[in-house]
Amino acid sequence: MLPPRAREEIFASDQFVSDIFFPIGKIEYVEGGVRLSGEWKWGSGIDFCGWIGLGAMVDVPGQPGGPQPCLVTVKVSEGEIVKDWNAFGLNGTGSNTFRINNVFSRWDMVLPLGAIKKNTVPIGGDYDPNEPVYRVPFGPAFCVGFGAICVGAAQRLQRELHERIRSRQRVVLGMKEWESPVAQRNLGEVTTRVETIEALFGRYVNQLKDWCKVGKTSIESEEEARMAAWRAYISRTASQIGFRSLELLGGAAAYRGDLVEVFARDLLMISIHVGQAYEDHMMFYGRAQYGMSQHPLV
Repeated sequence: MLPPRAREEIFASDQFVSDIFFPIGKIEYVEGGVRLSGEWKWGSGIDFCGWIGLGAMVDVPGQPGGPQPCLVTVKVSEGEIVKDWNAFGLNGTGSNTFRINNVFSRWDMVLPLGAIKKNTVPIGGDYDPNEPVYRVPFGPAFCVGFGAICVGAAQRLQRELHERIRSRQRVVLGMKEWESPVAQRNLGEVTTRVETIEALFGRYVNQLKDWCKVGKTSIESEEEARMAAWRAYISRTASQIGFRSLELLGGAAAYRGDLVEVFARDLLMISIHVGQAYEDHMMFYGRAQYGMSQHPLV
């Protein structure tokens, strides 16, 4: 989405790019760009990246409306990776903290997220309008992967619950657990929750496909808020499925490293990501229905 010169420089480096959306950086305006300082947590995959876009409020020349959330792109080598990722879940993401001080970034390396949210077109042109990524709204397309992960994990948990209930012997009940009407009811409930988010995610993807067919890159606030609310519902429900499965399978599933225990922790972490935060996105969906402002980032 950056202007052509910046895109070509990053592509030519043949290095991965990370980003941290939270617009908390400190900006100093200088000739030709900005100087950025600050510290950002949740730098997923940063150990393997050569570039990173860091969130800050920036008044970008040529963009209306004054300061807006932006991603200010810098080289990872210009800052410090703080090896502090020891979170509740998602250990494999390596989402370490990143810290920089007074690092220069050219204007063409500053991506105005507000402008991109309104219309998913790379700044400065020079792109293929037939590419699917440029034919859908930015926010809903950018975050689609989270829903896929949540649905896939929930499906796996349901299968695991089904098999473990079948094989468990409940001494206190004097029967195999699957023979218990209570266990049957619990499995039916979990399965229904999984099927609910499968259906909702299918609707989410079909909406993206419909927009892609007609090249609709700009959508109404209520449409964007609806997609975010669907994501939030999917991720929270998947997290609930994780902990409900852990609860139903008892102490044997609670050991660190057990599949159910790992999925439960990871799904909770996904559900509190800014792109899926339930309380925020339900509030903004309600606001949008009254014509009020939408989420400033996703």
